[in-house]
Amino acid sequence: MPVNIVIDSAYAQNITININKDSSESTEINDIKLSASLRESALHIDQLNIESPDWEIDLSGSVILKNNYSTELNIEWSSADLSQYNYKGQGVISGNANKLTVTHVLDGTVSAQLNGVIMNPVNKPEWQANIDIKNIIFADYGLDFPSGFPLGFP
Repeated sequence: MPVNIVIDSAYAQNITININKDSSESTEINDIKLSASLRESALHIDQLNIESPDWEIDLSGSVILKNNYSTELNIEWSSADLSQYNYKGQGVISGNANKLTVTHVLDGTVSAQLNGVIMNPVNKPEWQANIDIKNIIFADYGLDFPSGFPLGFP
């Protein structure tokens, strides 16, 4: 008999994840919010939002947990502060157990777009991707180059 699980709303806050055994390095999570369901073999994530002091991630989409593992996941993220640089990105992972297509757009001090394919992601992953760098704001790095130098950006 298939099992159906529905999480209308789950919430956790003030979580510390220790990176190593002696707790000398850790990551703080302010909030985690989840709304998802598992019906028969279909996992659907309405919202998975994770917030930390430095970044935020939103994930949604679905995965069919049988046959070819049909997948469609959307992600949006932002950094509140990576040193002094703010970034945000959004992307999509779609496909199945034979081939996943990955697209990702990065905005911030560096603006770029990645388009890639992962062949055989489960058994023997092979990756191929193109990255198109749209813009680099050199002044944000304290460099005094002309706009877009040396890549010829306007």
